[in-house]
Amino acid sequence: MTRRAKILLSLFALLLVLAAGGWTLYWHGLARSVEGRLATWIAERRAEGWHVDHDGVQRAGFPFTLHLTVLRPEIARPDGLVWRGADLTATVPPFQPGRVTLAAPGRHEVQMPLGERLLIEAQEVDGLVYLGFGGVTEMGLRLAQGSLTAGRAPAQGFEEVTAMVQPLPPPPDHTQPSLRFSLGLLGLEMPADFPSVLGPRIERARLAGAVMGRMPQDEGPASLAAWRDDGGTVEIEALQLNWSTLSLAAEGTLALDRELQPEAALTAQVQGFQQAVEGFRSEGAIGRQEAEMLKLVLGLISRPGADGRPSLTVPVTVQDRTLSVGPVPVTRLPRVVWE
Repeated sequence: MTRRAKILLSLFALLLVLAAGGWTLYWHGLARSVEGRLATWIAERRAEGWHVDHDGVQRAGFPFTLHLTVLRPEIARPDGLVWRGADLTATVPPFQPGRVTLAAPGRHEVQMPLGERLLIEAQEVDGLVYLGFGGVTEMGLRLAQGSLTAGRAPAQGFEEVTAMVQPLPPPPDHTQPSLRFSLGLLGLEMPADFPSVLGPRIERARLAGAVMGRMPQDEGPASLAAWRDDGGTVEIEALQLNWSTLSLAAEGTLALDRELQPEAALTAQVQGFQQAVEGFRSEGAIGRQEAEMLKLVLGLISRPGADGRPSLTVPVTVQDRTLSVGPVPVTRLPRVVWE
């Protein structure tokens, strides 16, 4: 080997050492930065009266990626909402530190502010968070192949549950959104003791919309009243339900009345309503004569849909805590108590 070749080889080896050293410093610096953000978030929540605890944080993934696992996390808000989860692993690609993926398969316990307990068990629990200079720009959650148990009720299996939230810059007025959201559900099995009017399984459900106007500062009555008085509403861009033969698609607006109770004005397109009426008849909810009359009337006012099936377009409203379909009051809704 010539002297020139030895010098070039030595320089190449030195560059490799420097690159490896620089990458090691960057990776550990990124890990400390993420751990520091987590510690700061925990300290801020505790200062607000939250209970936040865990059994430690483990670091892994060097050199290609960063994995931080929070062992047995537990969060309790002052309003009584409590979450106890399985080990939560956050993965941060070194070249995309603003894209954080989450994984927490297993058992999750949730206690609602009014005391109801929910148990969620899922083989897959995945999340995705996008971070910008101002904080979170979008986050999503997906649970698959799991079950939900509410209190002492039987467990309900599901194929997939998804949720997405996209905070937006504060809008100038109530005509612009401050937050977009969506919820999705596939294959929800109803409990065995649930009335089987529409069948034991909800095939698909979806809700998508936007919060208009500046977001309320909290869930307290004063903040909600200020948001309402400023023209704040929730625009329902898509509400879809496929349950056995029944198909529903709706859109409209939600708001709060003077007593901070929900009110709504939606337009719904319904298909499969004749089979639903027959289901109510077979369960004894309505008589045979009433069912035949109802199917006749609905058939007369319906129109063929895009697929040729009879389609019914009806207004759905909530006013003074009464849910109505068209001019017919259906049920009285419970009062919502804001803390």
